[in-house]
Amino acid sequence: MRCPICNYENPADAKFCANCGNRLPERRPSGSERRVVTVLFCDVKGSTTLAEKLDPEEWTEIIDGAFKVLTPPIQRYGGTVARLLGDAVLAFFGAPAAHEDDPERALRAGLEMLQATDAYRDRLVRERGAAFSEFDIRVGINTGLAVVGDVGSGQAVEYTGMGDAVNVAARLQSLAAPGTMLVSDQTLKLVPPVFEWEPVGEVEAKGREGKVEAFLVSGLTDGPQLYTFDGAAEDAADAALGTVHRGERADLDLDGRDEVLLANEGQVVTVDLAEGAGIGDWDDVGIYQPGAL
Repeated sequence: MRCPICNYENPADAKFCANCGNRLPERRPSGSERRVVTVLFCDVKGSTTLAEKLDPEEWTEIIDGAFKVLTPPIQRYGGTVARLLGDAVLAFFGAPAAHEDDPERALRAGLEMLQATDAYRDRLVRERGAAFSEFDIRVGINTGLAVVGDVGSGQAVEYTGMGDAVNVAARLQSLAAPGTMLVSDQTLKLVPPVFEWEPVGEVEAKGREGKVEAFLVSGLTDGPQLYTFDGAAEDAADAALGTVHRGERADLDLDGRDEVLLANEGQVVTVDLAEGAGIGDWDDVGIYQPGAL
C-alpha cells in the first residue's frame, strides 16, 4: 500500500508507513463504485509566487511541512487523503470507509486545517521571515454522488473520485478567500446546527450549467443555526415561525400545519408538510437544539 504522504510503498497489510510513520488508509475494495461522498479540496494560496522566490528544495521542505499539519485532521476524522498534488490536498469522507456523519467530520477537519495553518504560518514567519506572513490555505467542501476507486493501470494507479461532486468541491475551493472554507448547500443541510455560517449566495462552477449555493463556515457555534433546504422553504418557515434569535423565545403557530417531534436528546424537529403532500414531499424542515427557543 502506497503512503499518501511520502509515496513510500508499504506491505499490503501495513497499518503505518514504514518510512514516515503516517497511519495508512484502510484497505479498500478493488475497482470503482458509486458512493455518496463528501469531498474536501484544499490548496495553498499564492504558492506560485512564493515558489518562484525560493530554491526548489526549500519550497519542497515548506510544502512538506504544510502537508504534515494539514493531513492529520483529515485522518483524525476518518477521512481518506486521496491525493497530494503540488500544493493541494484532495480528501474523501465516505469512501472507502463510510460514517453516517461524514459531512460533519469533513467540516470539522476543514476548520482544524485552517487553525493548523495559522500555527504553521506563525512558525514560518519566526523561522524564515516576514515573507511568509501571508501563507494561507483555501478549503472547499461538497457532498454528492461520485465514482470512487482505483483508476489507471500498472504502476500508474491511484485511488480517486470522479463526478460533479468532486468538480463542485474544487470550484468552491478556488472561489474561497485565503484562510476561509466554502461549503455547498448539499453538505450544510446534512450537518447538525453546530457550525457558524453565513450565506455567500449562488456561485458559478466552471463548465457547469447549474449554480451552486455556497456558505462560508467559520467555526463552531455556542447555539444552533437553522438551515432550510431552499429559498421557498425558507420563506415558508419565516412566515410560519417568524425570526428566531438565539436566547429568545418564539411562539410557534401549530395550526395543524406543523407536526412536532421530540427527539431523544431534547431536540425539536418541526416538519411543515405541503398540502396534499405524499411520501417524501417536504415543504420545510427545521431543527432546533435545546435552548434555541
